[in-house]
Amino acid sequence: VTLLPLSLLALLAILPCAWVYAWALGSIPIVIGVLLAFAYSACMALIVRTLATCAKVRNPGWMGKTGILLALAGWYVQWAFWLAMLVSAKSGATAGTLQVALNAALDPAGMFAVASDIATSGGVRIRNAAVPGFIVALIWLGELAMHLMLPSLMGRMRAGEPFCETALSWADSQVVEGRFALLGSEDVERLRADPALLPALLVPLALDAPDYAELTLYRCQASDSFASLVNITSHPGDRGRP
Repeated sequence: VTLLPLSLLALLAILPCAWVYAWALGSIPIVIGVLLAFAYSACMALIVRTLATCAKVRNPGWMGKTGILLALAGWYVQWAFWLAMLVSAKSGATAGTLQVALNAALDPAGMFAVASDIATSGGVRIRNAAVPGFIVALIWLGELAMHLMLPSLMGRMRAGEPFCETALSWADSQVVEGRFALLGSEDVERLRADPALLPALLVPLALDAPDYAELTLYRCQASDSFASLVNITSHPGDRGRP
């Protein structure tokens, strides 16, 4: 119930970020623009994560889809702002940029036509050399892919974190200092059958041990609590992460 109104607030939070992003793209080199695109994606991802936190969404699938929709909206609005600034700069009138952006957003076919014209007419240049249209299209598609992935990923990750249903609040996490011996599949099965065996299976290791198990505790405001164990190895493999 709270996801929809909070999603609208999240979209409103994305609007000024889209404006700044569109404005900056017109005044910086394309190489720096790649870093700026990542920063914009990270900003939208932070907003989506905050949305999942405030709406208390515990369904990673729903938050993944919500992140994609908000990222698409942010990408579309940024395009409207960028094209409006481009038109205003060519006409020399900057007072009505917001109105031009609104008109552009309400005309997706017109936006596509203008973008196609920019891509094929040599409007995008690097060191005074026109970039071929298909290269420009690939760059724009790569930008869109970046914007779609990060917000969706952050939304799914937040929704998948432990939640206390009794207290209706997110659990507080704390990584336990120290390293413990790796747990095998047999140890995992024993823990599933009897969680009380956890203290007995935690064998301390040296603080500089290359291969170890990391213990994270999740505490709730109520009496519930959770524990997570992750095997970390010094090389990639099925038992851990690099």
